[in-house]
Amino acid sequence: MKAKHAALVAFLAVGSYALNLSETISDIPQLSNMSVYISQNSSLQSMFDTPDNITILAPDNAAFGNLVRVEPNGSVPLGNMSLISGILQYHIFKGAYKANDFTSKSKFISSFLNDTTFTNVTTGQVVRAVQENNTVHCISGLNDDAQFVNQSRTFDHGILHIINQVLTLPQTVTYTALLANLGSFVGAINKGNNIDTVNLPKDATVFIPNNEGFRRVGSIFSNMSSDDIARIMSYHVVKDKIVYSVDMTNQSLSTEAGEDLHLSVINGSAFVNSAKIVSTDLLVNNGVAHVISDVLNPDNTTAKPEPKANEQPVAFGGASSVTTDPLTSGISSPTSTISLEPATPIGAITTTTSPTTTSSSTTSSSTTSTTSPTTSPTRGAAPIETANVGVAAILGIGAAIINV
Repeated sequence: MKAKHAALVAFLAVGSYALNLSETISDIPQLSNMSVYISQNSSLQSMFDTPDNITILAPDNAAFGNLVRVEPNGSVPLGNMSLISGILQYHIFKGAYKANDFTSKSKFISSFLNDTTFTNVTTGQVVRAVQENNTVHCISGLNDDAQFVNQSRTFDHGILHIINQVLTLPQTVTYTALLANLGSFVGAINKGNNIDTVNLPKDATVFIPNNEGFRRVGSIFSNMSSDDIARIMSYHVVKDKIVYSVDMTNQSLSTEAGEDLHLSVINGSAFVNSAKIVSTDLLVNNGVAHVISDVLNPDNTTAKPEPKANEQPVAFGGASSVTTDPLTSGISSPTSTISLEPATPIGAITTTTSPTTTSSSTTSSSTTSTTSPTTSPTRGAAPIETANVGVAAILGIGAAIINV
């Protein structure tokens, strides 16, 4: 009898195995909508079940119901598969991250989204993850904020976290700037006829002057040619290098205008030439954008900041301020807006914590607790821009209804 019992125990031990993702989410009531949707499409199942050492952000039922239509009988029609597949790829991280791997220091984590229909970031579009008030926040396009809720699970290829909102795909620079109420920048890009210069380059960093920065030197734009405006705006685009806030150090950066700009860090604040960076890490579909206090001048590349001054010196000699911005004529106000966060303090900011390595031979289905969500700053909502980045337009193309 004892021998039979021992044999049964041994059989059960050998027969036990870690659940794959499809099996894991089917076992979680809060993810039933996502489970039904993925089960209908073999390519989606493969997308989630094949990669090793990954992190999945799984929208709960309420959030997933905002992505796709859930019928009264519980069925979930496939809808726009290309768009939804791209969105779901953005929810798969490279590396297995536990909840306690995230701290108050932002991490920029690459996702599996590298489809050029939606992104022009060669390593995969990123999500900014940070812990605030004991809650992990995942900041995506348009500064949308999804939070970890309930519990996290391990499965055979990594870790799953339930989130309360679908991540938003980062949009073009101009569309994002418009929704951030940075209309002067959008107007300058429009008048300079160099939309492609900011929207198309891959792996770009764009420094966007705020509206007040344009007004401070507004007189120079009154009779400026489109070519001159284009050159000035090209000087705000760093080519072939994405510089997130965690990467900011004293350095020179090559721009689309052909002239270098100079990034400096002084007492926790970052400056580009003489302009102060006032808001950081606005994710866009070809890299990242930061908002700065003033317009940069490609003919004044040696302009220096005055860190103790309330206002930084303007980079254009002889310029005067205006009350009515000549660049915003014809630029419509957005119907919905996003808020901009203050610049992240620079210095001693690292992302040294590595993701947890998982192995399919040793990982078992388990549960770890996370904290309940807290109220976050209002970040606004906007339709997702889905057109190929190669044909992006000043107001964004093809704003899609997600609930299809």
